[in-house]
Amino acid sequence: MALPSLLDEALELWQFAGEGVIDEVRNLPQDALSSRAAGGARTITEIVHHIAESGLLMSGELTRKDGDFQRQDYPEFLKEYAGQMERPDAKNQLIALLERTHEEGERKIRAAGEALLLQPIRQFNGKD
Repeated sequence: MALPSLLDEALELWQFAGEGVIDEVRNLPQDALSSRAAGGARTITEIVHHIAESGLLMSGELTRKDGDFQRQDYPEFLKEYAGQMERPDAKNQLIALLERTHEEGERKIRAAGEALLLQPIRQFNGKD
């Protein structure tokens, strides 16, 4: 029996984490999605949007041959990778958003291949 590749293993773990988030959203009533735990805190809806944006950003930059998380400011990364992303409020649409953005990211990562993903990339903190 062949062992899974590093790419397959990473994507499996990412899938598992994403399914956990989706399960948590499914368990919440619709009205809980827009409530704030405290002033300045994000709503669950805003957190879901952030997770979807972050997945698009990460899969986008990690699959560039010249990927570099320092090449522009964070808001510019969001604009580049998630600027056209819809930001729904309804629970079923939030779940669909998480599923769709995960599938898009996985497709990009699989297409890029393991060799590219094993290359060093400068992180947001400046480390390689």
